[in-house]
Amino acid sequence: MPSSNKTLHLALNKWIGTDKPKKDDFNDDNQIIDEAMNAISARVQSLDGIIEGLDGAVNTTLAAHTSDSAAHVTGAEKTSWNNTAANLSSHQSNSGIHVTAAEKESWSKGAELVVGSYTGNGSNQQKITLGFHAQFGLIFAVNDGIVRSGWASSQLFTNCGCISRLGCSLGLSLQSDGFTASYAINSPDGNAPRLNTSNVQYIYFIWK
Repeated sequence: MPSSNKTLHLALNKWIGTDKPKKDDFNDDNQIIDEAMNAISARVQSLDGIIEGLDGAVNTTLAAHTSDSAAHVTGAEKTSWNNTAANLSSHQSNSGIHVTAAEKESWSKGAELVVGSYTGNGSNQQKITLGFHAQFGLIFAVNDGIVRSGWASSQLFTNCGCISRLGCSLGLSLQSDGFTASYAINSPDGNAPRLNTSNVQYIYFIWK
């Protein structure tokens, strides 16, 4: 006969002195235990599969993270960042990103205007030395027009011009220490510069 008492969780027989156990009672208990253990085994196997899947996902994520160079600091970067003195020295010596004392002085003064004159000598070219590299300039002949037409020779004579670091007008060229003025009796294209006519005075306004 089954026991008078049962175990709490699996309801197995729990005999007392007056009970009379039978073979079927033991077989029933064994069956209950077998089924319970089988369920536990199946559950463990299922959990093992889940854990293996999680391990694979974790390993994949970890591998992707550890190989992400954008999220990590390299040894070379650490060395470079730790070398503060060298970095500071390199930064301070970079003239491309710093303003020099000469540049500061020049900017504080602004553009300086230089006014002067020269007398033409009639040669094809005459160098006018200024002693500096001009930014922009205007040159013109005194007591004459900006241009003069030579009707007989179908020429247009230019008595005025401009110089700049980006380019110059006809008959003028810019150098690092001044400019050159040209003179031509005539020109194949009909435009003859007259910025160095003999005994003609020319005035220039030059911005440093």
